[in-house]
Formats: sequence, C-alpha cells, structure tokens
Amino acid sequence: MQAQLADESVMRVELQMALDSKDSDIEQLRSLLNSINVHSLESASMSSGPEFDTDESLPRLEGWLSLPVRNNTKRFGWERKYVVVSSKKILFYNSEQDKELSNPYMVLDIDKLFHVRSVTQTDVYRADAKEIPRIFQILYANEGESKKEQEVEPLPIGEKSSYICHKGHEFIPTLYHFPTNCEACTKPLWNMFKPPPALECRRCHIKCHKDHMDKKEEVIAPCKVNYDVSTAKNLLLLASSQEEQQKWVSRLVKKIPKKPPGTECSHRSSPRIPVKVQTSQSMRRTSRQLQAGKTS
Repeated sequence: MQAQLADESVMRVELQMALDSKDSDIEQLRSLLNSINVHSLESASMSSGPEFDTDESLPRLEGWLSLPVRNNTKRFGWERKYVVVSSKKILFYNSEQDKELSNPYMVLDIDKLFHVRSVTQTDVYRADAKEIPRIFQILYANEGESKKEQEVEPLPIGEKSSYICHKGHEFIPTLYHFPTNCEACTKPLWNMFKPPPALECRRCHIKCHKDHMDKKEEVIAPCKVNYDVSTAKNLLLLASSQEEQQKWVSRLVKKIPKKPPGTECSHRSSPRIPVKVQTSQSMRRTSRQLQAGKTS
C-alpha cells in the first residue's frame, strides 16, 4: 500500500511538471501571437502607433546554464541544463529534446524565490577562481521545488559546520586574496599572501575584519536579511560568460515577488477605526441631547 502511494506521488509530481512545461509553451505562443498583432497594428498606422513596455518586448529568458555536480571533496564539476523562465516557473531540462517533449528535470516556482545575486569567493571556494565571475546564486523556499531525480543536489549555503552569530548575522570565517574592503571600517580586507582574518555573513554577505568581533566593537550593522536562511535552498548556476551571468541576474531579480511586511496587519486593523469614530460621535450626540433637555 505504501509503495503504491509513493508511486502515485511520484507520478503526480511528474504530471504537474509536464503541465508546467506545457503552460510555458502556451505562454510563449501567446506572446508570439501578441507580437504579430502588434506588428500588424504598427504597420497599419506608423504615425500614431501605441507605445508598449520595453520589458514585455524582450525575448523570453532561456538558454544553457550549468549546475554543480559533486565529484570529489576538493572540486566540483558542472553539468549543462537548458533553462527556460516563464512568468511563473523556472524550468530545467536535460536537453532541448526534453524541452520539446515537455519533460523537465526540475521546476522552481518564481513565487518562492527569495534572492538572486552574483557569488563571492566564500560561496564557491571549491570552484575555479576563473569561474567565479560567471556564477550566480538563487535562493528559494524548499516547497517551491519540484524535481524528478536527486542526483544533482544544490550545495548548502556556506558549506560550514558552525557559524558565528552576532546581531542577526551568521558569520563564516574566511580569507580574501582579491581586492575587497571591510564594510565596518572601510579598510582593506585582503592581501595576496597574508590576508587578515575576515568574516562574511552567509545571510546578507556583509564582510568585515574578525578583530571587530573579537574586540566586541559596536561598528557592525545588524543583518538586514528578513528570510530564514535555514529553510531556504541554495542553487548555484554557471553561465557561459560574465555578460550572460549579468543578464540572467538582472532579469531574474525583476521577477522576485515583492511582499512588504505588515500588510495583513494593516488591513485587519483598519476596519476598527471607523467603529471607534462612530461610537465617539454617537456618545457626543447623546450628551448634547441631554444638555438640550436640561436647558428646556
């Protein structure tokens, strides 16, 4: 019975992933149809054509990216995937043929994205230094992932066993051999041969001298990250060039959902305000009527 339920669960996930892929294809066809209609309208009236948003006119974001594969304890290799970004999903395919067959390897829900950014040396200390400018990172909620197989697992953030907690930060001890400055005192934080002990927060990625922590100096600002990193999953992606990396990061950042904190509380508390006003007004009216009755 349990084996049957497990098989049904796997089948349900695969069918949902195939449906997500079909939805992406339908979305692309609708976009092509709209662009054809717009082109026909522009050709019909060249002088007074409507203006359209430049973001909508951009081609759909898709192409080859590489995901890390752990081969040994010192280095990890990369495995190419064809990635398609729709309005709601990020779909990963093993090949373009799988894309044509609506057979994605992994699907990420855009509504569950936390952050997209370029990486630092601390994030990918196992990677080749020449690859770092081409690597970027996606942080997303665990429930936002649908996956067929588990052979390629995202690397855990930081890959350290312990963290130094301070003002909401979770600092990772590290060393910098390339130019960077301390964000607490603005002094150099690097040296080619003997860099000073440094810390980098795995949440907000602020960098500072370790001496500031050891001397208990109040120069480190509190952590600004408002999501729980322990429940977030980390996915590293390698682009073909630094320009491609910048293109992917800039386009994906615009898709991160904006959910300002405290919106629900304000909506819940607002209906109470008119009630209080109405009550105070009614009390004033009754007091005026009593005073009028006494004078008469």
